[in-house]
Amino acid sequence: MNQRSAPLPHFLSTKLIRISIAIAVLSLIALAVSYSPRPASSHARKVLRPSSMKVPSFLLQETMTTFAADCATPKSSFFLGETVCAKTDNVDLNYPGGRWVHWLRSDLSIAHGSSTTTLITQNPQFFAFVPDQTGTWKVTIAETNDISQTPAVFTVSLAPESVATYDSTCALAQDHFNTGDTVCAKVDPNFTGSRFIYWVDDQGAAVQTDVVSSTSPSATRTMTVAGNYWVYFSDSDGSLRSKHGFTVSDPTQPEVDLAVFKARPSGDVVAGGFITYQVYVTNRGPDTASSVQLTDPQPTNLTFVSATQDSGPAFTQGSPGSTWTIASFQAGAEAFFTYTYQVGSVAAGTEIDNTASISSTTQETHLADNSSTVPAVVVTGSPGATCSL
Repeated sequence: MNQRSAPLPHFLSTKLIRISIAIAVLSLIALAVSYSPRPASSHARKVLRPSSMKVPSFLLQETMTTFAADCATPKSSFFLGETVCAKTDNVDLNYPGGRWVHWLRSDLSIAHGSSTTTLITQNPQFFAFVPDQTGTWKVTIAETNDISQTPAVFTVSLAPESVATYDSTCALAQDHFNTGDTVCAKVDPNFTGSRFIYWVDDQGAAVQTDVVSSTSPSATRTMTVAGNYWVYFSDSDGSLRSKHGFTVSDPTQPEVDLAVFKARPSGDVVAGGFITYQVYVTNRGPDTASSVQLTDPQPTNLTFVSATQDSGPAFTQGSPGSTWTIASFQAGAEAFFTYTYQVGSVAAGTEIDNTASISSTTQETHLADNSSTVPAVVVTGSPGATCSL
């Protein structure tokens, strides 16, 4: 007579089934974590998970998206000179060696990005870059031994009827050169017939003229004199289509073109009242200005009240308070200031001239715009409310 094992109680059988299912589920999850294949162009990793479970970033689909310069408007087609904003999200921040962003040209050369300059440290994160050539670009997530994961593709082209400057190969966009460099000016080739490129110096004189066509849309010039220059793209009748500025520096002799402009908001100037001036300063280049000083000497019949800087790189206010200085003022930089004075007890009809001046220890190329004067005539009237500062 064969003996048979007694059947397990029903509750034990059910319990064993549940344990077996739980072990199977855990095994599947462990397998998904340990084996997460990714294609060469993607670092995406996914697992199924309960909706209530907080999922680590390395299990989510990482993304790369391009936007306009505002980092809000999706965009994938740009003109040369425009800023491209890229957004990364759901990136594994604990990956050994780190993850960073690469900006890749059409030939996959790295235009910008490294583990130190574009390291991804948070989710989401934004990165901005101005491409230096036309063509199809990629902005990618990179890691050691892999420069291109999760790429976002975008294109860069010349704006219609535009002109831009490049290095001597006519391939890489460039706006600043040294004396002795060859500058390439290239136009959008979508036109018929012949047009002209004029090379114009900072005095407005054309120093070279070249004929271009749709099949030969570029021209070059070797720069021997430092300064600010323009290339004009024009029709055969002289009508201007577009223009582009560039600078040339002499490494052995830095030069700058500092400029100051003064304005007075509208309003009557009366004895005992207050008068406000707005002052704008800029460095037109081509080089950085050293030991820059802005002065606004107190005019006759005015008493200095206050001066504030409203924008721009930080200047240091001196004594008297109408004087400002900065050790280094870069080419292209600008700053705004507001000055307030009180008018003395003077007769109506008195003219008050206020002059602001800017200077530096760097050689100046254009002294004519280093000072600016604004006149004001006192009129009959009563001063307004006391100025509260």
